[in-house]
Amino acid sequence: DVTAVGGDLGVKTQVAGFGVVVGGGVLNFANLQFAPVPTGGARGNSTETRGAAVYAEKYNLVRGFLELSAAVAELPVTAYFEGVHNQHPSEQNEGYLVGVCVGKLKEVGDWSFSTDYRDVDADATVAIFGESDTGDGGTAIRTSRYVLGHQLAQGTAAYVHYSQAAQRDNAGGVETDFERIMLDLVYSF
Repeated sequence: DVTAVGGDLGVKTQVAGFGVVVGGGVLNFANLQFAPVPTGGARGNSTETRGAAVYAEKYNLVRGFLELSAAVAELPVTAYFEGVHNQHPSEQNEGYLVGVCVGKLKEVGDWSFSTDYRDVDADATVAIFGESDTGDGGTAIRTSRYVLGHQLAQGTAAYVHYSQAAQRDNAGGVETDFERIMLDLVYSF
């Protein structure tokens, strides 16, 4: 059986007028190497054939994250970074996300805008847990995302997401480009 064991540790504090969140963690997927690939495919992870497609790599992940927040011209601004490193493969084992968000949806009429860029190598993490809203989900992907949000009513917000992605196919090195627009209506109760 495949099992996952891990944990994160973080600290939230104030430094020189900035809100700071910093931390890291580890996640180990035991027995995933040579386990059968699910019906939907490896979604970017390296595979090999042993009668059927199996995962070719181990996944022993180390990750770190940092978030800085402050008010700029009376608007809340948050910048963030997250990185991941898979300790087992010697290549295609890094991933990161960097982004910024301006504004926060709290009161009716509030607006927010965020943008982020991510680059995730094929075996940086287990692809089935990857971001599915950009590209085709998974790994071996580079994406740019832009999100505009508006608080319509108490407990109701609308978002427009636009993303561009380039996803690499490990088998033949073919790159597929994606563009996606999504509209979200979020109701909290």
